[in-house]
Amino acid sequence: MNYVPFDLFKHLDYVQAVLTVPISAVTRGVVALDDKNIPCGVCLADGWTDTACNAHLAIQNPMCLRKLFSEFAHYIFVTCDKAMMIGIVEASHVKALKLDKNIGFKEIYRLKDGYAAGVDQIILRLNKADCRFLAPDYRLQEVA
Repeated sequence: MNYVPFDLFKHLDYVQAVLTVPISAVTRGVVALDDKNIPCGVCLADGWTDTACNAHLAIQNPMCLRKLFSEFAHYIFVTCDKAMMIGIVEASHVKALKLDKNIGFKEIYRLKDGYAAGVDQIILRLNKADCRFLAPDYRLQEVA
């Protein structure tokens, strides 16, 4: 596996095929490439604020996940100096919700019928201090 920065021109078709989020000029992230340089996972961020960003994940090959999210967490929490990541998942997307919670995201709010009638929208948060994918020294650093 190889992990590279998201490139709008190289990776747009792949991202549009696996995620249903709009891509903009401020979208940043990490793409996992298999041994044939074919994308097999992506972590993207947008909706940047002073302390947070919105995170979007899509994984086609589970083998890429651990290192992919480590790279992404380091980028968001260390390089970009953010205190938290926010995720939004519809309650019916059970696999995505399970993955997010396994990574360490915690449910902070549930918007009843927020996705569709009878389907809640779940808002999740991962704090820098709680991110097990960062070395402990990075978790303790204050956000500027």
